[in-house]
Amino acid sequence: MPCPRDGLVRARPHPHARFFSQQRARRESLLAGLTRGTLTRVFCLLARHAGRSVNVVSGIAALQYLSVPMWSTLRRLTTLITMGGEVMMLSKQHPPEIWQAVVRDSREN
Repeated sequence: MPCPRDGLVRARPHPHARFFSQQRARRESLLAGLTRGTLTRVFCLLARHAGRSVNVVSGIAALQYLSVPMWSTLRRLTTLITMGGEVMMLSKQHPPEIWQAVVRDSREN
């Protein structure tokens, strides 16, 4: 079919051209809302999830070398050691209620 202006024959459109253009528009609209802050939050959530997975896998692997009571003791003391490290290295202060809850939890069982 000739173009009215230049007399050239126009190529037929791809049968899925409309679908592809709709997909492109949808993708661009989704990416338009992403800001650096949103990407940072998504990355942090993914990193936190990966950290939990590593914690579970390493805990299960540690049971090969430790008895269950020793593993349980180390797991409970890890929180207390982490809080102590935060105080020394990051100068982070926790309320006394938090310290009491952690110490009480590490003494149970």
